[in-house]
Amino acid sequence: MILLHNLEEKEIKKLTDEAPLFVLMQNIGRYQYVLYVLTEDVDSFCKEFLPDQHFEIYPITRGIPDNYNAFNLDVKRPEPIKKDKKVKLDKKDYKILYHLSKNSMEPIIKLSEKSKLDRKTIQSRINKMLDANIIQKFRFAVNVFKWGVSAYFLKIDTTPENKQKILLAIRSDNYSGFVYETYTGFFMWHMPPSHKELFNFTKHLESIDKSIKIDAMQTADVLKIEAVPKKVSEILRERGK
Repeated sequence: MILLHNLEEKEIKKLTDEAPLFVLMQNIGRYQYVLYVLTEDVDSFCKEFLPDQHFEIYPITRGIPDNYNAFNLDVKRPEPIKKDKKVKLDKKDYKILYHLSKNSMEPIIKLSEKSKLDRKTIQSRINKMLDANIIQKFRFAVNVFKWGVSAYFLKIDTTPENKQKILLAIRSDNYSGFVYETYTGFFMWHMPPSHKELFNFTKHLESIDKSIKIDAMQTADVLKIEAVPKKVSEILRERGK
């Protein structure tokens, strides 16, 4: 995760056209731009795409999928977080992942037609990857802005002692989105009907950790979004051959 205070138009164009990003978004708040970057060499990435910028870098140690449902008035009881399991993937697994990266909601009968694998094999392989936490969740995206919902991106710094308590509070909130864990805390989406719910949410976190630091930024525009970056899709395709 890379946070910046400013970007030039030429830098934005180069990032949107060439960079291996999940998301590039513009915010109102302390950090005007947030980048979700996929790279094996962050130093080279920054030299290529952000040579004249000052920025902050936060390695993401874990991604935790959400069960966002702003219309569910019941108190959310989060699903247990699945543990990573080591499994060896073969060409069939990668082929299935490649086609799922194109359409995660594709019916198995369609996956079978495209991958040339039988449906029983596909289902058993998907179950294996779900159990290993390689596949975290099947999902579709909804344009929350059309509901009149506000989208906020939060940077949360907390103490190691309170980290799990804060995570439980985050995941128990109906308006919490995807959570990214770092060494010092979390990044997350919060998509409430108004700023009042965001205020109550941050106050609740502050009651758990008196020294917590929360930077809340309102999303102004998403300049680039790729649920599965092209680089990842290309790797899956090559390994599935």
